[in-house]
Amino acid sequence: MKTCFISLLTALALSLSATAQSIQFLQPADGVTLTPGQNFSIQIGQPMELSGFANAAVTFGYLACQTGSDVASQCPNVAAVPDQGVGEVLETFVFQPQLSQIPWIPPNQNFTIEFPSYATGKGVLSATLFYFGSAGLAPMFTVANITVNAA
Repeated sequence: MKTCFISLLTALALSLSATAQSIQFLQPADGVTLTPGQNFSIQIGQPMELSGFANAAVTFGYLACQTGSDVASQCPNVAAVPDQGVGEVLETFVFQPQLSQIPWIPPNQNFTIEFPSYATGKGVLSATLFYFGSAGLAPMFTVANITVNAA
């Protein structure tokens, strides 16, 4: 019984810590149209932190979608297909989200980067958060992505 209780507590702690390290695109919206070669703004949000981890950096990448008849294969989910990576690394920044004055917006940080000049059609814009967490502050990462259109 004691082992079962400890296993349950461990699973609960791991699930809570996993949600704390998630990130999301607040801006731009999924499916946005961006102009190749132009700067654009990104706002990344992160749910309120639990203790036990420290943010390090966020890296933005771009991966062009493949053409084909299967829509699902045209724009892979970068988080679900790690062998695709994040595509071309566009920028890396220190990630230090700040509390928002608006109660329903999570702590966030704004960034400005240049959309690749070679981009055409659909692509995946990814944000990869590198952080230290878990026992002994082990290095970890989490990925969020959106589909973008080049025009």
